Amino acid sequence: MTRISQEQMILQHLRKNPITPKQALNSYGCFRLAARIKCLRDAGHHIETKRLRIDEYTEVAQYFLIKEAGTVV
Repeated sequence: MTRISQEQMILQHLRKNPITPKQALNSYGCFRLAARIKCLRDAGHHIETKRLRIDEYTEVAQYFLIKEAGTVV
């Protein structure tokens, strides 16, 4: 049986939709999305961050896949 890593699951998600920490936790059990995003960036993926304001006191990060490592534009 092959086990898929959180990074692989998050990358698959990013191919279709942006992701927030709450989505990563609920969908993939990932408590440290920023750390997984850093690993993906270190692997050469171009991922951008947008700050979402939830209310007057709360902001969260939302990550977007711009370009995968090894792809030609």
